Amino acid sequence: MKTDLISIHSIDKNKAYWVSQSFIDDGLKSKIESADILIVPLENFRGTNSFAFTSETEKIYFFLQQNLPSDLLFEICAGDDYQVLALHADVKRLGEFFVSNIALPVLLSLLASYIDRNYIATSTTPNSIINHTIINQQIIVNATINIELSEENIIAITYEGPAEDFQKYMKKTMEDFNASN
Repeated sequence: MKTDLISIHSIDKNKAYWVSQSFIDDGLKSKIESADILIVPLENFRGTNSFAFTSETEKIYFFLQQNLPSDLLFEICAGDDYQVLALHADVKRLGEFFVSNIALPVLLSLLASYIDRNYIATSTTPNSIINHTIINQQIIVNATINIELSEENIIAITYEGPAEDFQKYMKKTMEDFNASN
């Protein structure tokens, strides 16, 4: 497996960090505190001083809302005023998620299902022929999943690679991670 598709590092943005943001009102604070899965905004994307969501966020939000088991609570860290990034690139940016260790397998499975339905099953991207060489044009996805192991121990796992490999790489990464802990 190519290890350059996955990056793992520690972060210090726990749930208390998201609850304390000025754009989170009191009603949303209690929902965030009890959520198992959060969609969190990107901060300072490409040097901006703001919080923003990818253009895929709304679709993923409704997909998760319809498909998550009822025993898992889920929320989005968005106030009334937020920015949407409409990036016109070859990379499909799914966004950033904050998840408890218990909800992680469900989130990974649902994200893999979302990717399959939206990028793999519907893909009509043909191979290109350049100078008599067939170039496989794969759909590339990017997602970051922040896993709260404890209030002080949060790891961020970022995948950027072919859509069809997301589940395989994330599953292997989680197996390796759980084996080492």
